[in-house]
Amino acid sequence: GESAKEARMLENLSVVYRLTDRPAEAINMSQQAISIYDGLGTTDAQPSAFLNLGSAYRAAEQPSDAIATYTRGLYLYRQAADTTGERIILSLLADVHADQENYTQSIAYQRQVLAIAQQTSDQQAQAEARSELGYAHIVLGEYPEAIIHFEMSLTLFQRLGDRAKEVAIFSNLGRAAALS
Repeated sequence: GESAKEARMLENLSVVYRLTDRPAEAINMSQQAISIYDGLGTTDAQPSAFLNLGSAYRAAEQPSDAIATYTRGLYLYRQAADTTGERIILSLLADVHADQENYTQSIAYQRQVLAIAQQTSDQQAQAEARSELGYAHIVLGEYPEAIIHFEMSLTLFQRLGDRAKEVAIFSNLGRAAALS
């Protein structure tokens, strides 16, 4: 109905505001969308609204609100058995923890991302997750683990023909090897 369309429009506005560096407006739009979904008693569209709200909180440099909001969205994606949404929001949770230099927790989330990517045979997502894991292990000084993830990521990016990512991985792989 009209209310669901209005909620989707508010979600889209939230993204525009976040991308134009207006996180307060983005937060407001996402909260309004969630409120409409709550009023409709629908949960199928809600996870994306929580994803958008979490991203707006992250843009506003409110990491604890971002984590709480992403966690709620994760729960909803899991309830809906939406593995793509689940993988995306787990990756965002990993990123926000990395922003806070909580690399151990970031790694825990990225491992879940990798597991879903493997279960769904998504090579691009596997390569990205391995790259992120490699980076987190470098920061923690765990160079052998970083090298393993970068090598696996490199193989996947080569298979996918992604030359730009391949170059970036070679750079990180060289850095990890030099530091080990």
